[in-house]
Amino acid sequence: TNPSDPFSLSHDSIRVIFEDRSGQLWIGTDGGGLNRFDAATRTFTRFAHDPSNPGSLSHDRVRAITEDSRGTLWVGTDGGGINIFDAETSTFAHLRHRADAPHGLSDDRVRAIRETGDGTIWVGTYENGIDRFDPDTGHFTHFTQATAGPAPLISERVRDLFEDSTGILWVATDEGLSRWNSDARGFTNFAHDPSEPTSLSDQRVNTIFEDAGGLLWVGTHRGLNKWNLATGAFELYRQDPDAPDGLRSDVVNAFTEDTHGNVWIGTYGGGLARMDAQTGTITRFGH
Repeated sequence: TNPSDPFSLSHDSIRVIFEDRSGQLWIGTDGGGLNRFDAATRTFTRFAHDPSNPGSLSHDRVRAITEDSRGTLWVGTDGGGINIFDAETSTFAHLRHRADAPHGLSDDRVRAIRETGDGTIWVGTYENGIDRFDPDTGHFTHFTQATAGPAPLISERVRDLFEDSTGILWVATDEGLSRWNSDARGFTNFAHDPSEPTSLSDQRVNTIFEDAGGLLWVGTHRGLNKWNLATGAFELYRQDPDAPDGLRSDVVNAFTEDTHGNVWIGTYGGGLARMDAQTGTITRFGH
């Protein structure tokens, strides 16, 4: 960021980066609002909260960005609820929590937003579970540990939402992993069990990813888990200080896959790692 340049990045702490269908990059910051990057001019347009402007961004701490099937940008904030961007006017409509609105957003601290293949918008919140948005009524349905019947969400502190290639929604939380079962209208939960070595390696699940082969990867605070859909078992990868290769940190925050099928793993404090698609060997890239 450059305080003297209004076309520079607004803040140096980045929480989320999203590329929309037109190729524009949106950067959510932790205190500097939202930035849109124009690759042609190499400049940023800033969107920040302005108390005197009701159409401005509702909060400057941005935690989630997604684009729905109609091309509308949704922005989740840490304290200001959801912002829906109007590209024609460059203003935002707001969806906020209100104690007197039972069908409104359950929590203004939004951690994740995801549209599933059926057009449903799901919202993960800091400590009130997940909300399902109905665009026809404008109502939210809430799913918590108390409201989902006999198969509730495993935790109300949500970190990530992910839809796999079969259309199943997965919920990463502070207490494990939940899988939405639309037919049963409830969740199947996966938690860490110290007595079971093939269980999830840690309760705190940071992120979920599916590779081109359909394998599910789960990043936690204590290791990387590769889930075998056929057996339901987790294969665990953890830091080994004595090994020349492998993870340098057990806190796994991000995944992506390259054109060769190698999975790249982003960690906290341990740099970057690449798992070879053919050998399964993990190569480290660190500072």
